[in-house]
Amino acid sequence: MNLVTPLPFRTSRCIPNELPILDLCNLHHQSDEHPTSSARDKIARDLVKILSDWGFVQLVNHGVDTQVIQEMQAQAKKFFDLPLEQKEKAKVSPGSSSSSSSNNKNREGFGYGVESGFYYDGKPWIDRFHKSVEEYNRSLDMLTAQVLELCAEGLGLESSTFTKPYLGTAGECTARFNYYPPCPLPSLTLGLGAHTDPNLLTILHQCKVGGLQIYRDGSWLSVKPLTNSFILNIGDSFEAWTNGRFKSVRHRAVVNETEARLSIAYFSNPPPLSVMTVPQNLIDALHPLQFRPSFTWVDYKLHLLEMHKKPNGSKTSKAWLRSAKSV
Repeated sequence: MNLVTPLPFRTSRCIPNELPILDLCNLHHQSDEHPTSSARDKIARDLVKILSDWGFVQLVNHGVDTQVIQEMQAQAKKFFDLPLEQKEKAKVSPGSSSSSSSNNKNREGFGYGVESGFYYDGKPWIDRFHKSVEEYNRSLDMLTAQVLELCAEGLGLESSTFTKPYLGTAGECTARFNYYPPCPLPSLTLGLGAHTDPNLLTILHQCKVGGLQIYRDGSWLSVKPLTNSFILNIGDSFEAWTNGRFKSVRHRAVVNETEARLSIAYFSNPPPLSVMTVPQNLIDALHPLQFRPSFTWVDYKLHLLEMHKKPNGSKTSKAWLRSAKSV
């Protein structure tokens, strides 16, 4: 969980825009409980087209139970509504580890005030919140696997191409909760600065108060919230894994003058040591190799953590992914 502090930024032109919507209804509501081949093929092709062009897509009828989403939102809101001294019971100190802090002796994937988004420590103190997170992540794990299969099929690859490195696990996936208080001068601040995500896929659920903006064609486009939808975007790792067929796009979060905003971001990656190898079918005369032929998430993550330690260091680095080295 993360409490976001707004940062100053320069104003720039921003226009509202409708993010492409992909309806997954036909994957879940066939009479024989299986989508027809033609319906699945069309969804896979449409998904690849949108991700290749936008790097973002809004998913509806995605199969995740509405109650799971609503419960997650409700529990997150209850947490952020608590007095600061209570929330700080789950706070993670910089550099804390299982051996250095009695409050963090069990790594259970929870923490408050975590800046990097890579590690979440601290024992959860609200059982219902813990259960909600587990159910939410379990549902998003399944949606991620489905999206990765569709991506592979839409690119003309074996459906297991991108799920195979998960080795039957959920991989290294985390959920991050961002709370943006109302700001009296929203034109002078940002909730979250412009960046690309280093991970494989990000699946975002934002409340009715919009704030996500995508940089496209020289402008910041505001994404209108859509009830019970998920916003999915490509991370740097997946751009590299697909040899640039999918694009990792800059985005940011703005604050609202009168209303608080809550978003839940799910970050997906394969297990740390699993190798991501660029498929040979995605390398040809029109698409020469642009990235490392193969890499692991742990190697890239360690590079990113080193970047974090440098003064004014970037939090992501496509340069490392573009180097010629391979595992």
